[in-house]
Amino acid sequence: MDMYGIPEDHIFSSRDTTFGQGILRVTRGKGVDVVLNCLSGELLQETWNCIAMFGRFVEIGKQDIEITTKLDMAPFKRNVAFASVDLMLIFRHGLSMGARAFADVMELLREEKVRPVTPLTMYPISEI
Repeated sequence: MDMYGIPEDHIFSSRDTTFGQGILRVTRGKGVDVVLNCLSGELLQETWNCIAMFGRFVEIGKQDIEITTKLDMAPFKRNVAFASVDLMLIFRHGLSMGARAFADVMELLREEKVRPVTPLTMYPISEI
């Protein structure tokens, strides 16, 4: 909350589906414009339902893709886009976009426009 200036009532747990109600409450029913998602199952579905009109949903998880989970089509009525990104697939095929994406991320880190999430808890390898 301190580092990013996010009010406590705007922070939700993704351990159950109640985050969807919270998101819709703080956005006054609008939803969010962009989702970067790695949740699966009913949590994926709940996140998908939180997309605002003309929103973009980017799936980076693989579980639901691998087991071919069905996705509710209702959010498409709001003219939203759903895309998946698999960085391993991009690098495995030697696509130049992978090298560009990696270089862009490194530049963002150098410019300190992005930082590691904090607090960061580290454990010795012997405790893993």
